[in-house]
This record gives sequence, structure tokens and C-alpha cells, in this order.
Amino acid sequence: MTEIISKNSIQDFNEELIDKYGFLLSMNQLPEPGEKPSLNSNGFVGSFTSYNSYPFNWYEAVGNGFVNTPNGKITNSSLALFNKKDTIYDKNLSFFKENNFFYPYSLMDYYGFKYNSYLFPKIISSWQFDTVYAPVSRAPLSTLNNVDIVFTPDKTKWSRCVIVETANRFFTQKPISNNLSTFFFMGLETKPNPDGKFPSQFELRGDFSVGKNDQNGDGKPDPDGAVDANGKPLYGMGWFPGYAVDIETGKRLNIYFGENSCYSEKYDTICKKENQIGGDMLWNPNGTLFTGDTLPKGSAYNYFAGGQHFIYVTNQTYDSCELLRDAFSSNVKAKVASALKSTTWTSIPLPLKALKPLGAGSKGLIPSECVIKLRVNNAYQVKNENGINNGYPTYLLDFKNRPIVADNFKTEFVSNNLSNVLIHPNPYFPSKHSTLNMSNLPENSQIEIYNLSGNLLLSQQASKQFSWDHKLQNGNLLNTSILLIKITNLDDKSYEIKKVMME
Repeated sequence: MTEIISKNSIQDFNEELIDKYGFLLSMNQLPEPGEKPSLNSNGFVGSFTSYNSYPFNWYEAVGNGFVNTPNGKITNSSLALFNKKDTIYDKNLSFFKENNFFYPYSLMDYYGFKYNSYLFPKIISSWQFDTVYAPVSRAPLSTLNNVDIVFTPDKTKWSRCVIVETANRFFTQKPISNNLSTFFFMGLETKPNPDGKFPSQFELRGDFSVGKNDQNGDGKPDPDGAVDANGKPLYGMGWFPGYAVDIETGKRLNIYFGENSCYSEKYDTICKKENQIGGDMLWNPNGTLFTGDTLPKGSAYNYFAGGQHFIYVTNQTYDSCELLRDAFSSNVKAKVASALKSTTWTSIPLPLKALKPLGAGSKGLIPSECVIKLRVNNAYQVKNENGINNGYPTYLLDFKNRPIVADNFKTEFVSNNLSNVLIHPNPYFPSKHSTLNMSNLPENSQIEIYNLSGNLLLSQQASKQFSWDHKLQNGNLLNTSILLIKITNLDDKSYEIKKVMME
């Protein structure tokens, strides 16, 4: 392996000509997400989705105030993911483009919508209306990672994960007389855990740990009998049908999901059978947005969102969600908030096509492999890591299918009287130096100035000395970082090429 040390810092734009291998490397530091929120991109590069086979385009998710359905686009204020109070973090809503499925968890609205003292229900994957701990559960946008999220029917690739309760305060807290902000609260109970407690939002789901198969054909994953270090049966653990990878380090990441157990057989008097999918320990959202059930006007129960199987991607190295299990089973809000700070991306899935049965075979649930790529700027930086290459990414330069074009210069250099030519200053700072000067030139010489792409910027004859004000022949100012200057002695046709750095 050959180590090449840069001659300049990448704090500013830097170009390095790697002579030995014949290519140019251009690098510059970019602002982290949230570092310059007024920029149109705000550090967000984009989201890209691909499928490896039919059916295509089955994955859909709630956007900022809308969702695409088989019957067209639905717009509703209850779907607003972003709150204008967070404009200071994302002025142009750069992360909320219409083709996105995943959004920064730290930008999910936790304030809620209040009007005339009424607090209205909404569909959101954040920790709702906890004004003490919800704010501190949000990490800075600069912690967003570059990830690939893969949904796959191949069960051998699925991720062991925590399953959290997604029923928020609208479902579980009781209305208070003469308190309009609690008017739409329902006072329901989630499915209890083995200790008899009714989990709140972001606590572990109450059912026992499950495996990847449905041996008895009831449509639900079978319990796997997992126990903790003390031999106590685990609860709230299951499997996400896929995995997440940090594409900069290659590390697999913890990914988990939730479900709202108020949409289960426990409430069969108000929940249709086809919507009793929020208490089965399975990532199986359907495409239903609103239940349409006959309930009091404005009831949170109508805001179904496929059973609220929200997805959460973290920056934690994959450990089968052991750290998260410890936090979400602690009943300590401060510990939950601390764990949530590792959650970087979230999605509210609402598939356009029905998922497949779980089954007992090697494949299940996912109609076809789907890969969602999330990309943000990530500044070059040094971290204290361990492992191969000290934990840093390793870059492979691949010129396959890229045309290699020779420049216009010959590679040999003729021994001549040009060796005494001086070019100064070098580096050349146009902001500080009025001209770039050449001295000791032959009496009859030709000056040609090129950029590294081989484009001719200036051609002019000179004698003994020459000064250039970095203007092009069309009068425009030059904007590049490295110049190649070809000096030809017109008497004997010998020439020499010199490099000049521009800062």
C-alpha cells in the first residue's frame, strides 16, 4: 500500500496531482448537516431507493403533510412531520423532499398542534409531548450517518431488535375534566408486559420475545423462549426484516421498530380485525391511513397509519439491540432519552402493496428486496477508533468504464537552458499578489498556461521576463487551484513544464 501525504490542508479546496499514477484528486471540506441551515441542501445529499426484482415501488411512507396511496395523494395536517419551531435547524426544509421515506429523527415534531387550547392528535414517530425529555432525546443534525437500509425476504439477514410501544399520550392518558388540552385523550391500556405494567411510548412492547417463523400458521411469529442473563424470559424482542449498514465504515447498525398495541384483539369492539396488527410483535404494516371507525370526532384512534410500525435507524454498531433493550426496559425517562439520541433516521411506513405472510420457511414478509440509501455531508475528521485501518474508511479508486484521456503534453523533458527559469510567487495568492512573474526566460519564448484538465488558458510570446495578472484571454479572472505552465524556447523547440499552486 502506498501512502500519499497531501501537501495542503483540506480546510480549503485542495487539488493534488498524483504524478506517479496520473490522476488528480480534488478535495474540500463540506459543512455538516445543520451547520449552515440556510443553505438549500443543509448538508443533505439525497435519498435513493432501488428494487432488485418485481414487485417494484411497494415501499411508501408518510411525508411531511402528505402520503401517496394507491388512490392518489392524501394531504392532511395531522401528517405534518416538521414543526415551524425547528426552522432554525432546517430553514428550507431540505430534509423533507417529496421523494423521501426516511427523515432525521431529531427533526420530528414533538411539540404537537395546539389550537384554542385543544391539543390535536397527529401521526408522528417522535416522543410525543414530553417537554422535559423529548427535547434532550434529539441529537444534533451533524450526527446523521450515511446508511443503506435494506428490506429483504431472506430471514438469515434479518436484524435482532427491540420492539417498542408506539402508542402515545393520546392513546394512553385519560382526559382531565375542564382541561381542553386533554380533550382528545382516550385513556386506553397497551398490552401489558410480564410484570403487569402497561408500557408507555418507547418502552418495550409487553409480549414475550419472538423468533422469525410462524410454525402454527396463525400469522404471528412464534415465541422463541429467549431469556436474559438471569434466566428471566425476555419480552419486547423480535426481528426487523432487513438490516442497516453505515456505508462509510462498513459497520452493521442497530435498527428497530415499534407498533401500537392499542390496535389489537384487546380492543376488538372498536378495532376491525384487519387492523389488529399492532400487538403481534411483527413488522407488518398495512396501507391503511385512517381507520374510519365510528368513534368520537377527532379521536386519535382514527389515526391508524398502518398500525404505527415506525422504523428507527441508529448510529450504534449492531449488538442485537442489547444496549437499547437495557434502556427501553429501565422505566427511567432520562435513560430512554439518552438512548434515543443514538437514533438518527425514522420512517412511518405505509406500503402500497401487501406484505407476504411470515411463514415458516427461509423467506417471508418482504415482497422484493428494497434498498434505501440516505446520504449527507460528513466532514473529514479524525476519530479515536480501533480495528482495521484504525476504524477509518478506505477508499478504492475505480476507473472502470471511465475514459482515460491523455493530456496534450509529452512526458519527456529535454535538457535545455530553461532550467534557470524562475516563477514567483509560488504558491500564488491572487488576493495578495497582483501578478505572477516569470524571469530568466529565453529571448524568444512561448508561454502557455493550462489548467489540470488540459484546457489552454493563455498563450503568449515573451522575451526574458513575463508578468501575468491571472486574467484569461477573454478578460475573466481565473478560478482554479493548480496551473501547468509550458515554457517553450522557440529557437530550439525545447520546453519545460512547471507547476504553480494558486490559493
